[in-house]
Amino acid sequence: MIPPQDLNAEEGVLGAILLEGRKTFDECSDYVNPNSFYKEQNKIVFKAFQELARANEPIDLITVVSQLRKTDTLKAVGNPVYVSQLTNKIAIGTHAVNYAKRLKEVAIKRDLINFANILANSCYNEASDAFDVYEIAKKQLDKVIGHLPSNDSEKAYDVAVREGAIIREQVTNGVKGGLPYNLSDLTKYTGGGQGGDLIILAARPAMGKSSEAMGILLNAAKMGIPGAMFNLEMS
Repeated sequence: MIPPQDLNAEEGVLGAILLEGRKTFDECSDYVNPNSFYKEQNKIVFKAFQELARANEPIDLITVVSQLRKTDTLKAVGNPVYVSQLTNKIAIGTHAVNYAKRLKEVAIKRDLINFANILANSCYNEASDAFDVYEIAKKQLDKVIGHLPSNDSEKAYDVAVREGAIIREQVTNGVKGGLPYNLSDLTKYTGGGQGGDLIILAARPAMGKSSEAMGILLNAAKMGIPGAMFNLEMS
């Protein structure tokens, strides 16, 4: 049975990068790497893209063929004709990222199939230790899962913008009720500590971190908020 693949998407990604250059390569590289390509020739071509990008060289038909010659892989690809044909597969590079996402999807499926085969073979091997197989399986599955997209994460920039807007509104409208810090300016510009906040005090030794933490705890007690402090000194 042929593993999951999409040769049209592979050619679409490569052709779009050849047409559009470095910007499209950078956008697609967020989703694919050489192993995302099933066809060996396409893997080699994408590796050439990566080598040119690392050298800060332009990515186009001429530079890619030259790079393949330099690494002695042009014959393995099928000579310049194969590379030039990639640009005929696509008119514009608008959908390159969509093609790249598709390649990532089928590559993950191949990884899962490979993982399942290795796991099955290990389990059928009577000489293998069940606990060793379990540990290996866990590591391999974690490696595959690490390539999966997650909807639970947010970009730091988006979080900062959202929280900044909340703080700005609190300060502008004079919202009260936040837990005051010992540093009055910090309270003024942030509106004080809010429920659910994780506050991290970081500084060099003997800069007053413990004192500030005790001050915050005391302010909480004055507001009727119960609290406790656990102090684990480095010494």
